[in-house]
Amino acid sequence: MDDKTPELVISVLPNFRGKGVGSEMMQGLFDLLRARGYKQTSLSVQKDNPAVRFYKRLGYEITGERLDHANHEDFLMMKQL
Repeated sequence: MDDKTPELVISVLPNFRGKGVGSEMMQGLFDLLRARGYKQTSLSVQKDNPAVRFYKRLGYEITGERLDHANHEDFLMMKQL
C-alpha cells in the first residue's frame, strides 16, 4: 500500500486449518503492530482463495485489485488497527 503500512503474509498448513491457528497468529501480529505504533496493515490474496472470507472476518476490507506476478487476480485488503 505504502511505506508506512506493513503487508502481512502467512500460511497455515492444511492439517492445522480450521483449528484457530491462523486466527491466533493474526491476532498476535495485530497486537505486535499496535504496540509498535502502526495504524493499519495490508495484504494481498487471490480472489478465488477461500481465505478472503477469513480475512474479512478479521476486519480486512477490499481496497483494490491487481494482477500478481503470475497474472492471478488479487484483492488488495486493508485493516485498521
